[in-house]
Amino acid sequence: MMSFAKSGMELTTRVRKATFAAILKQEMAFFDQKRNSTTALCGKLASDTMKIQGSTGIRLGTIVKSVSTVG
Repeated sequence: MMSFAKSGMELTTRVRKATFAAILKQEMAFFDQKRNSTTALCGKLASDTMKIQGSTGIRLGTIVKSVSTVG
């Protein structure tokens, strides 16, 4: 199960880095919009990656373990 936790953490880190890089490559007009304020972008960066981490990692390991036990 620890390998699932580690792989989930690495996936989350890669997604966070890629998302941050995509934000930095935007045009200046992108940041002028109210929905793209600094607070909104930081919140989105944190919440979206946490959703990914929640669906992978320990939870995925538990599902695989349960299915293999039933099998």
